[in-house]
Amino acid sequence: KDAKNGYEYLFLEFACIAKTGNILGSLCKLSVFVSEDINECLDSSLFNCSDFQICENTDGNYVCKCLEGMHLINGSCKGKKH
Repeated sequence: KDAKNGYEYLFLEFACIAKTGNILGSLCKLSVFVSEDINECLDSSLFNCSDFQICENTDGNYVCKCLEGMHLINGSCKGKKH
């Protein structure tokens, strides 16, 4: 599991050495690589959103978005000016 990069990995490797006299070959190998996105937003230790922001999961990462009715101004979420 590599939360820093936003993915969980599964590796599977299989190898065999054939018995003497096997005409099909002497080595077989199977390698499988599977990656699955980690939803960082489910664990507050994996994302860093500021006040008035919500975490939104993306493929391999996350983004912080302002709460409804607020707008990003100079890097901070602020309410609408009336």
